[in-house]
Amino acid sequence: MRVNSLIIILLLFSKIGFALPFSKNEVDSSITIERYLPNKFSTAELELQRPFKFPAFVETVSRKNFKGKSKHPKKFKVGTFSINGHSPWGSMKNKYFSIFKGISDNPLSWQDENSDASNVYYHLLKAITFFQKLEQKSEISFFKKAYLPFQVRIDMDVQYHSLTHFTHLQEETILNNAATFPPANPKHLELIDSPLSPWPAEIWFGKPKRFYKNQKWNVLAKTRLLKNTIIGTQIFPINFAKVPSVIYHEFVHILTQSTLGAFENANPIAEGYSNYYAASILKEPIVGYLPSYSPWSWKLRTHFMKKKIKPIPSGKGEQCEVGEGCDHTVNRFFWSLRKKWGAQKVDLFAWKVLQHLTPESRLSSFKKAILKTLKSEPEPFQKEVTAYTQWYLQNY
Repeated sequence: MRVNSLIIILLLFSKIGFALPFSKNEVDSSITIERYLPNKFSTAELELQRPFKFPAFVETVSRKNFKGKSKHPKKFKVGTFSINGHSPWGSMKNKYFSIFKGISDNPLSWQDENSDASNVYYHLLKAITFFQKLEQKSEISFFKKAYLPFQVRIDMDVQYHSLTHFTHLQEETILNNAATFPPANPKHLELIDSPLSPWPAEIWFGKPKRFYKNQKWNVLAKTRLLKNTIIGTQIFPINFAKVPSVIYHEFVHILTQSTLGAFENANPIAEGYSNYYAASILKEPIVGYLPSYSPWSWKLRTHFMKKKIKPIPSGKGEQCEVGEGCDHTVNRFFWSLRKKWGAQKVDLFAWKVLQHLTPESRLSSFKKAILKTLKSEPEPFQKEVTAYTQWYLQNY
């Protein structure tokens, strides 16, 4: 009896696990995670391909320097998970989303052992849980307004079209990228007598592709030894279906589309909210970064709190768009508050500000929405954040 008890205890402590709670009537009541560290000479991409570790997910590991400040995460963890204590079976779908490969009409199956799909599945449920808790605390629902259920497509190498769904244009913008697209408009399909049924909102993850340098004078770039290095490669392949913060970012677009119009021409508020909440779930002010991604790693990262906070310049006023110097205005604002007032307080505050925004909102509207939300906030938060808002957005 004692021997059996000892064996059970050893088995329990041999794996590190925890559960992600879901509210009643959710499709997945709990996810049990068993974590392990990969070989230090391996990569996230290689570790996720191990069949005996399926279904798998990857996460970055936060580190602190000697001053206690957060550094760029240089390590990653790969883990497996089970749903309700069992290995998932059947189609990769639930009440919120379903996952497809390419332009297929049939969802992927768990038996396909697709590591991209399992990673996206895990992180989408993690994001859904995060926002369900915000809803409960604020009693403000955006899930009811969101385009749910939605579809996720991985390994995409075609372009999106509002009338034909897919189009094989020569443009390669979706490769090495991720994007969120609106649902089909039934009226538009009827006008052209389209045989297609309306499709829901979708998140696409492009197929990773290496773009080689095309320089006639660069002889070394075309050699077998160097063409896959920075000497011969212009853009390294990267699969954003493996990058947690990008998955969170795209889901926020799905969730906030009715408020921010995220499917239209991107504006600083829509992008800022997606960046902020993606970073908040990740617990790092870095979006689009996964270390040890591939042997020739392209470490794309956006560390939006690296520079010292200054008042935002006016730019082009109401017309200031993403890419014109105001990309990180919103996420930098909320993250700077988060550092002082804590994640729970600021995550909830940012959620409340959403009520006062519309798809037409720009930075001056954002300032007004913050000040309006602050009127119902307690002191000293109200006083200090009001002063900070007036300083940070003084040009709007």
